[in-house]
Amino acid sequence: MKERDQRNERREGGSEMTAWLRIGAFVAPVSDLDRAAAFYSKLFGFIEQWRMEGLVVLSTTSGQLWLLDYGGRLEPGGRPTQLVLFVNEGVDEWEAKVRTEGCRISQTLHDDPLGRLFIFADSEDNLVEIRQPDAIVAGF
Repeated sequence: MKERDQRNERREGGSEMTAWLRIGAFVAPVSDLDRAAAFYSKLFGFIEQWRMEGLVVLSTTSGQLWLLDYGGRLEPGGRPTQLVLFVNEGVDEWEAKVRTEGCRISQTLHDDPLGRLFIFADSEDNLVEIRQPDAIVAGF
């Protein structure tokens, strides 16, 4: 088998090509770095790892969240909205905590074919989904 065909086969099968692949960070556009960093630190316990002009990097044991100051540098049509997805077994408890923080709930707690979830807006109006996957998709 030619080397190119072997690479394509690995890519499709997900063996060697995806075994090491993981998401390193999620980038969320924000207009107020301090407010967004405080929001994620207070609600989820993220720790500020470092910052530079226009960027704050928050970390947790499961990865990093990069808050990027978009500073109004967008095409006509408004700011981008991102969806940050957290997977956790305690979705009901998280929903209660988010409500006590006064966050705007976009989708109330409900079940779908992949599990139980709710969606709310963070301090910058990015959407945040907290999902408790069904046992069938537990590796999600």
